[in-house]
Amino acid sequence: MNTRTYLSVAGAIGIIFGLGYLLVPVLAGGLVFKFDTPASILFGRFIGAYLLMWGAIGFVLRNSTDKQALRGVLQVTAIGHVITIALFLIGLTSGVSSVFGWGNVILSVVLGIGAIYCLPRGDVS
Repeated sequence: MNTRTYLSVAGAIGIIFGLGYLLVPVLAGGLVFKFDTPASILFGRFIGAYLLMWGAIGFVLRNSTDKQALRGVLQVTAIGHVITIALFLIGLTSGVSSVFGWGNVILSVVLGIGAIYCLPRGDVS
């Protein structure tokens, strides 16, 4: 897998999840979290906005030939996935998140490994 493929896939996933949380947070995140108050629904929409933004950044940069910019995006993405995994594990073990949160853990592990895999390659193809 090259960096362009990784950023295309990760960007598309970010855009899809982002739009879901932004437009219909109760449906998009209802299996994992409880969106039962106006504040939690608004928070779900904030999550959606950030996922959409990050997905768009990855998708737009997929054709970049700037190795330094791509490396920075991949580093921040890998760190972000490690933090996300830790937060989901805390949520799962404390009962805040449902069993469906494991899907998000698996997704973050796969995308985090993909970012780490692309880092030392230095390809921009």
